[in-house]
Amino acid sequence: MTSASIPFAKTEAHGNDFLIVAEEHATNLPSELAIAMCDRLRGIGADGLILYRSVDDCFVMTLFNSDGSSAEVSGNGLRCLGAYLTHAGLVAGSEIAVETGAGLLRLAGLGREGTSFRFRADMGPPRDVAIGTELDIGERTLSVTTLSMGNPHCVVFTNRDALGELGPILEHHAHFPDRTNVELVEIVDRHTIRMAIWERGAGETASSGTGSSASAVASIVNAHAESPVEVHCPGGTLMVEWTESENVFLTGDASVVAEGTYWRQP
Repeated sequence: MTSASIPFAKTEAHGNDFLIVAEEHATNLPSELAIAMCDRLRGIGADGLILYRSVDDCFVMTLFNSDGSSAEVSGNGLRCLGAYLTHAGLVAGSEIAVETGAGLLRLAGLGREGTSFRFRADMGPPRDVAIGTELDIGERTLSVTTLSMGNPHCVVFTNRDALGELGPILEHHAHFPDRTNVELVEIVDRHTIRMAIWERGAGETASSGTGSSASAVASIVNAHAESPVEVHCPGGTLMVEWTESENVFLTGDASVVAEGTYWRQP
């Protein structure tokens, strides 16, 4: 039996990288395909795999983490898909509608330079915001802010250097039966924060769109910051705008860095 060829594009948004594949090329066992393609030693390497298809006047995005688990949405992945669709000439104009596991989201193109694109994304409203949730971590108690950006987040205001310790513990904490994304946030000033992210199913990544959104919202509701908020991640800076009871708007870059063919073994 011969191997199957799968066309792909590799994209990145502030160091958070995704492989883009048309859904028609990944109909069987996409979670296993994600594990294989995202492997940085034996595959192409990425934080996640995005499958897409066109339906009427929008696109449908399905996301898998590098460990093969599914995820509802990714803010960086959303912009990466927008970058690829624009680069490939699959969209007309600067507005892109994408159906995700978190609902219908919209991208507005702000400009491009070569294969690098800048988008402002309507990420929808934050949900289920809870301040001051107390979690037992070993022999101590940690106060966190939890919320959903269509996917779950746990925000801790503490030194980012603790990510390697707290990230995996909180991701798998009993308080989160479906696991959670974890953000450690340092406040710089009223409009600036620093954030480190431990992503559910991927571990530490260079940045996160929904993580930046969740961190900014948590900073605002805890009266540490006010909109707009610059979120400085190891991989780059994103801008988050949010007024209570309204949608979150996320602005950042995304680039198409390579296209090729992946040879899937039988």
